[in-house]
Order: sequence, then C-alpha cells, then structure tokens
Amino acid sequence: MTHPLSSTTRRRFLKAAGGIAVGLPFLEALTPRNARAATPESRFIVIYTPNGSNNLALFQPQGLGANFTLGTESEPVLPYKSKLLALTGVDMQSATAGDVGDQHAVGMGHMLTARSYPVDPTLATAEGDKDYPVGFANGISVDQEIANAIGVNSRYKSLQFGVQTSVRYGNHPFSRMNYAGPAQPVSPEDSPLAAYNRLFSSVSTPPGMLDAGLARRRSVLDYVLKEFEAVNSSVPAADKVRLDQHLSMIREVERGLQAGGVGGPVSCDQAAGITPIADHNLHANFPAVAKQQADLLVLALACGLTRVASLQYSYARSLERLEWVSTQSCAPCGTITEDHHSISHQGGDAKSDAQMAVINRWYAEQVAYLVGRLDAVNEGSATLLDNSLAFWCSEISYASNHSYTDIRAFLFGTAGGKIKTGQHLAFEGVAHNLLHVTFLNAMGVPATSFGDSGFGNGPLPGILV
Repeated sequence: MTHPLSSTTRRRFLKAAGGIAVGLPFLEALTPRNARAATPESRFIVIYTPNGSNNLALFQPQGLGANFTLGTESEPVLPYKSKLLALTGVDMQSATAGDVGDQHAVGMGHMLTARSYPVDPTLATAEGDKDYPVGFANGISVDQEIANAIGVNSRYKSLQFGVQTSVRYGNHPFSRMNYAGPAQPVSPEDSPLAAYNRLFSSVSTPPGMLDAGLARRRSVLDYVLKEFEAVNSSVPAADKVRLDQHLSMIREVERGLQAGGVGGPVSCDQAAGITPIADHNLHANFPAVAKQQADLLVLALACGLTRVASLQYSYARSLERLEWVSTQSCAPCGTITEDHHSISHQGGDAKSDAQMAVINRWYAEQVAYLVGRLDAVNEGSATLLDNSLAFWCSEISYASNHSYTDIRAFLFGTAGGKIKTGQHLAFEGVAHNLLHVTFLNAMGVPATSFGDSGFGNGPLPGILV
C-alpha cells in the first residue's frame, strides 16, 4: 500500500520544482492525505473549424442513444465514441433572429456569445461583408464567462490558440470568436513560437530566445524527476509514470519547435535563420502549425497553467486552399485548386461536395489528434480528456445556404464526471443559448440563462449527471 508524502518531504519536492515555469501533473503523492479522494480540476475547451458542411448526413450522427454512427466527415473522432456526446437539433436562434451582415460573420459572432450586435460600418472589407456591414459581438463569450468563474487562480485565466486566424482580415468579426465583453474580441495567438515563449520561457530569457530557457527547464525537470524518485520509497509507481510522461510531453513539444528551425538563439523578430515552419502565417505551414498548437494547448492544460482554452482553425468564411488534403480515395474529387469557401458554395456539384467532404474529414482528423492527446494524459483514475469538456463547433451548419439550424455540437469528455457521454441526443429546435447554460453548469457556474433573452432557459435535459 502506498501513502502520500509527508508534509516535510512534499515541501522538499515542491521546492525542487519551484523554479520551473511549466507546472506539475496531478500526482497522488503530493496530494494531502485528507484530499486524496479529490480529482483534478475540470477544464473547458473550445475547438472551432470553419465553413460548416454541405451534407449533414455525412457529418452529423445517425442513430440515437449509444447506438449511433458517424458519417465519413466526422468519422476520425469515432475512436473516442465512448467519450463523445453528439447533439443534433440545436439551433443558433439568436443569429436567426435578425442580425444583418455577412452570414459567416453573424454566425461567428453568435456562436459563443448568443448575442446580437450593433452594426459597425468601419468593419466593411473589400470582400465578404462589403455590402453587408457587421459588428463585433455584443456580449461575453461562454468560454470567457467560465474563465471569469474558474480561472482566477490559474496563471492564465484562459488561453486562445489559433491557426492562421488573422492572415486575411486581421482583427475582424470573421476571425474572432472569443469575447471578454461587448465589442471586446480576444485575439488568439497564431504563432506556436510566441505561445511557447509566453507559456514556458524563463522570465530571464530575452523575447524570442528559446535556447537558454529550454536548457534550464530540461535540467530542472531532470532534477525534479530524480528528487521525486529519491524522496520516498513508498511513492506510487503510477506517479513516477505520470511525471515521466509530463517530462516527455514538454520535450516532444520542444523537439517539434526545434525541428522547425527555432532551436538555438534565434529571435522571432529576425527573419534570417527562421525556417518555413517558424513562419506561422505561411500557407503551406498550416498543417504543421495546427499540430504544434494542439500540442501546446494540451501541455498548457496538463501543466495547470490554465483551465480554459480554445483552438481556432482558420477563420469564418475561410479562404484557405487545402491542397494538402489527400483525395486519393475520392474518385470525384480530383485536385483541390479552389479555396474552402468557394468550394462550400457549390453545393449540389458532385466534385465540390466530394471535396467539401474530404476537407471536413481532414479537420476532423485534427480534432481527433487533439482529443487523443488529451486522452493520453493520465490524471490518476481518469485522463485529462475525462476531466475536460471540449466543444467542437462551427459558425454555420449547412454551408451552401449559411444555415444556423442543427449546428455542429460535438462534446468530448465528462468535465470530471458531470456529462453523460457515449451517446447521441436529438433535440428539436432548441436554442444554443441553452447549450451554453449546460456548459456553465457543468463547470460549476450557476446559471439558467445566457446571451440574448427570449430563447428559453437551460440547461438542456439529458446531458448533466
């Protein structure tokens, strides 16, 4: 039988780790004896992929309860079926109620805030919403509402990771989904290097300089691991595994960044010496940046740096040309030569619909990668995914006509046992405001309404334990 470390030994170990800026994983031996039954704190995650779908039957679940299947567009997440709650019949009714403007921007603004907005003519662009003025959302987003309640004791109240979100429009309703308040968009960090430096670099390391910080953390982690193995022979073997896993995660991210040419004394402000992967806005680097950002998000949560995070792939009305998506098994697809948004507006054309399906499947593969990484982190009797609630969403449901009915609503994880997963629940025209109330309640925030009034009160039935 194993026991938690004594208070003296615990202090010794934590002192050894005190200089490290990456936190520690959940360790049973460091948990006070009177709190051994406690579980790690729950986390909330938003995952966004753009432009909806042109064949909901290929994306949305078929079959009810536990007997559901997924179509080819969302099939990559099927390995996590037991930890997935798929919802259909949820409508973005606050958007349907009347905001004007480019419908992608409208959906993006309502997606997490469920609030209408005042039109701002200065936000008109040369394309997209030129003839349809839009505005920034008129209220806080649900992730920030949760962060204000549960993130105050974290090093970062929330973290926003992005993959080329600002390359086209900059700070614009097309490219912002997180809001601290009315017309207060929170910009995601699109650079993995900048995100890494913000999270993990030593304060004594000059901005953009990784080598000194990496070397210091590596030596500190090695020392902490040795201290952990030495402090007490009764330390659970599982804790040793968790700490070693934690160390491996950090080094894996470091190797990924260094493989992109950012190892060594290279400044982010200097163009010379930075290889293409370090150029986070280079179109061809989109897949590599996506992987690095997913790794960083998982690491930030596992290290306890934050409890609320988001990962935004591209932007609403995404004009990315995803030529890297494999079409080998798709006879009608041919070669992808048009941008994602243009393809999405050719609904009914066999080639375009087939291309839209493989693009959505590629994005589902990225989501599956992130979910798998979350599920690989051991936190005692559960995984980081089990202790999280991750919401996969998009700004529209049916792409060709910009529908806001039957929006994308895939939930992963149980938020520490508060969500019933492994099922598909079919609703009939319920407002997505109620879904956000469900999120708030699952994260311990008492609420019955969220966003614009007039769409009913939550939470949605059948979801919370």
